[in-house]
Amino acid sequence: MKRLHLFLTILAVIIGCLGAHAERWNYQADAVAICTYNDRYNRWNKWSSWTPCDVIININGDNDKITIYSDVVQVYKIYSVSSGEYDRDGDYHVDFEFRDQDGDYGTLCIYKRRNGGVELYVRFNNVQWVYDIRV
Repeated sequence: MKRLHLFLTILAVIIGCLGAHAERWNYQADAVAICTYNDRYNRWNKWSSWTPCDVIININGDNDKITIYSDVVQVYKIYSVSSGEYDRDGDYHVDFEFRDQDGDYGTLCIYKRRNGGVELYVRFNNVQWVYDIRV
């Protein structure tokens, strides 16, 4: 998991926030949107509009967990990290594969947008949501 620690450290620098602890960072999300998969048409539905929220996102490199303190606390145990890369729009992203507190598998993706915004996507096979992170 040394690779995870390295990417989390790089991510903290990219986002521009200073961690209060050696391997722990807290971020504030102020909006969330959701998208569900339409099995009938085999495609994703449109994203919902942004909904205001007041959510703390904790990245803990000491125990390889990302915890989202929404109405229902979400705990994601990271077991794989991709190398960060730029997409065709010039946005930088890092993907994390996880297992959640219910035993389900999914992917977290943190985007650092070219315009300076930061978003955290939580993706499962049938639903995904995104948090707009205040930086």
